[in-house]
Amino acid sequence: MSKGPKFFGNHMNLGLGNFPAEYNPKVHGPYYPWKWYGAPDKAFRDVKVGELAQWLGRRNYHPFALTRAFGRGLAKWRYNWLSAKQPSMAGFLQVVIGFCVFSYAQFLPETRKSHRHYKYH
Repeated sequence: MSKGPKFFGNHMNLGLGNFPAEYNPKVHGPYYPWKWYGAPDKAFRDVKVGELAQWLGRRNYHPFALTRAFGRGLAKWRYNWLSAKQPSMAGFLQVVIGFCVFSYAQFLPETRKSHRHYKYH
């Protein structure tokens, strides 16, 4: 596999547009962007309270890893809701309701500040 475009000599390899390093086409078959190809780990729902610190310690919190995880989640959501054989309004409504909740949470502090000036509730 190619190591991706190199900028500034060998100092920085961005690896843009490449498959993940864990992906092997001979083993995994066709590539799915929402699938994790790394070593399998215990699911969060199977973790006991005593094992939670160890489980969190095995996570990768690097910004690139978090970006890839967000991209996998977005690809899975898009595949399930927008690219279905018979898509419905569910995906669109999820986006609209998510925007409404985000907007409400964003302006809630300003709304709560003005409530103290109300004489009657």
